[in-house]
Amino acid sequence: MSRRVVLSKIDPASLARTMTLFYGVLGLVVCAIMLPLAMVRGDGRSLAMAALFLILYPVMGFFGSWFSALVINAIVRRLGGIEFEVDDVT
Repeated sequence: MSRRVVLSKIDPASLARTMTLFYGVLGLVVCAIMLPLAMVRGDGRSLAMAALFLILYPVMGFFGSWFSALVINAIVRRLGGIEFEVDDVT
């Protein structure tokens, strides 16, 4: 049985924590792809960029998702929420 609910607020800190972890894992994947390519090329600059992804992806994910939650909350306040359906799982 599905029911309709309205999302009225997103906690910025909660979303930022979750997305920081997500982008951290994504940064590891990108780095795992870039490191072997950089080593084959023998380019120190490419190695530095690969290492930088490990730091920048989670940081950008944190601040980007925090800001997104604030913007979504401002919009939701004016429009009355985001409707979606949920199903009860037994």
